Amino acid sequence: MREEIEALHAQGTWDLFPLPAHKNPVDWLQISYQATGLFVSHTKYIKELLDKVDLQDSKPYATPCLPYHRLLKDDGKPYSHPEQYRSIVRALQYLIFTRPGITFSVNQACQFIHNPMESHVMAVKRILRYLKGTIDFGIHFQHGLLNLQTYSDDDWAVDPNDRRSVLGCIVYLVSSPISWASKKQHTISRSSTEAEYRALAIVTAELAWIRQLFCDYHVSLHIPPLIHCDNIYAISLSSNPIFHSIMKHLEIDYHFVREQVIRGDLLVNMYLLQTSLLTFSLRRVFLLSVPATLFQSYAWLLQACD
Repeated sequence: MREEIEALHAQGTWDLFPLPAHKNPVDWLQISYQATGLFVSHTKYIKELLDKVDLQDSKPYATPCLPYHRLLKDDGKPYSHPEQYRSIVRALQYLIFTRPGITFSVNQACQFIHNPMESHVMAVKRILRYLKGTIDFGIHFQHGLLNLQTYSDDDWAVDPNDRRSVLGCIVYLVSSPISWASKKQHTISRSSTEAEYRALAIVTAELAWIRQLFCDYHVSLHIPPLIHCDNIYAISLSSNPIFHSIMKHLEIDYHFVREQVIRGDLLVNMYLLQTSLLTFSLRRVFLLSVPATLFQSYAWLLQACD
């Protein structure tokens, strides 16, 4: 890496300047080193964002969205300043890197970025007011034995606008989250098994990319990555050599996941949603909007603390 940087400098590819006084290379990202690892947050960035939208003195909310509520496409009057809406939502997308708890809410707001309604703007302001009350929150990355564990879940046909399924997943390195998502699938699934298996394929691709990244930096894992899934039929498809005719339209996803499992590069495990607090919190934080008491009790599982 150092040789590449020196070559770029020697060839005049970049112009390098001394770092100004009292400035950090990544000014909006705060990193504090601790005995147990490091803590990463966006405190300064949130403050500047609140000042930009004039919410610095607003009353905080305990959750980023209304409990058990989803945004609708044509709900209310069109917003008169859509470019402002887009700017704020893009800023919130950047904040997801250290705030997993707002992923679901920001994902909903992103779906209406081209034609926002006033109700969507109110939802975005609620996210900002939640961030105001948790401005010092971030992610704690801990030391430990290197292993990857992923929790995958899918809410079948849940979107009221187009009946597409919503994927929720989170990847842990040691005991800290390093990748997560809450997003709609690109196609409509005809069954919960189909939706769960598509989710498995998406998570498998993410794990393959992370493993390749580790290989590039000569970092080895002690055991194959493990995916936790709550659909026994999707798990059976991941290792069953018999291809079922009713799932032919999933052939590419089927072979992609199954190849990883057969090679031993990936393990897929069954979990019981009712008995696993971590997986239960995954569903609540990434697939649903819940009351404050439930939301706050799950935040520590995401290492989202101050």
